[in-house]
Amino acid sequence: MDDILDYDGLTELVDMVDGNAEPATLHGALSGHLCAGARYSDEQWLNTAMDIVESREQPVDRDKQDYFQFYSSTLASLGAEDMDFMPILPPESVGMGQQLEALSQWCSAFLAAFGTSGRDLRNLTEEVGEILQDLAAIAQVEPMDDDSESDANDWMTVVEHVRLSAINLYLEFNQAEPSGDSDTPEPSLH
Repeated sequence: MDDILDYDGLTELVDMVDGNAEPATLHGALSGHLCAGARYSDEQWLNTAMDIVESREQPVDRDKQDYFQFYSSTLASLGAEDMDFMPILPPESVGMGQQLEALSQWCSAFLAAFGTSGRDLRNLTEEVGEILQDLAAIAQVEPMDDDSESDANDWMTVVEHVRLSAINLYLEFNQAEPSGDSDTPEPSLH
């Protein structure tokens, strides 16, 4: 599988274990957990992923590697300097209603995982509180029947807002590890 999965690749990941969940739910849940600063061990991740996708089968070794790659790719995209993280959602070809439903499920899964990550949510900054409220509002969006050009523009705006919200939460709760004594300059090669 590719390093960074698209919706079709994520669908394959869910299907390979006979999963019964919207693929975007898996990405939303993993993203929420990672954005809160939490990490899974390999075994915890597999067990959690199988629960999220409502798997009827346990993954074989090859499938396990794909799930580990998905985890690593998601973590890398959240922390990438170029901020290329993107929620994995269905393509335009499925229609606006299905896209909105998947985005709603992505946001719901994100919030559930963020909330159960072990992060103390009592003393959040105002900005973090607003981000979480925005994601909760998006999770409540009802699918629409019609697809218009203004809906497509609104869709892109909302997805960009969700993308930046996830990146901001990741940056807030995933501080870079200090690299030793800050008073000591790093050695340089000449």
